[in-house]
Amino acid sequence: MKCPSCTAPLPAGRARCSYCGSTADIDFTGKFCASAQPPAHPRTCCGCGHPMDTLDIGTSEAPFFVERCPACLGLFFDPGELEAIIDRDVPQVHGIDHLALSRLAELNGEPVHYRKCPICGKTMNRINYGKSSGVIADRCRDHGVYLDAGELRRIVAWVRAGGRLAAAEKAAEKKRASQAIEVPAPSLPGREEGDVAFPRIGTFLLKFLRDRLD
Repeated sequence: MKCPSCTAPLPAGRARCSYCGSTADIDFTGKFCASAQPPAHPRTCCGCGHPMDTLDIGTSEAPFFVERCPACLGLFFDPGELEAIIDRDVPQVHGIDHLALSRLAELNGEPVHYRKCPICGKTMNRINYGKSSGVIADRCRDHGVYLDAGELRRIVAWVRAGGRLAAAEKAAEKKRASQAIEVPAPSLPGREEGDVAFPRIGTFLLKFLRDRLD
């Protein structure tokens, strides 16, 4: 994709132009007919401090509202909204594209910023979405998730590449490993508890040889 301001190529997976510094709308352009509306309860963008707009990215029969900053194009989703958008727009995935997932994970590297929730004002937690997507989102446990411009697009690409399936497989493997039971070694004669000078079999053989020599 090219920057809409200077036509320079945008960095892979990024919405901010490295030449002119402008931000491209790559999350919703071409996907939704989004119309800006004033928010019912004004929210300040936790990325740049600008008042956020409310966008209806649904249909006339089923409206779907999210908050977006008109300045930096950051997005704020109430609890459950981000997953609802992904489930609506990503078809069911049956395979894992490991090469695509590794490339997406390499895109992480943005400077660390701790943001405050636009609703309660508390510092949000930084989470790796899906634990392995490489997209570091800001989450308020009670009020929702904030994404920088372009991060929604990267999350959707991660899901389409089988990121959820890969994360589920990894979690199942970790669970199986934690449930593995270690089989204790059989007890052999000739070793007292706490005796570590010889292995058990060595102690037994040494005693046998001593008895023979005596």
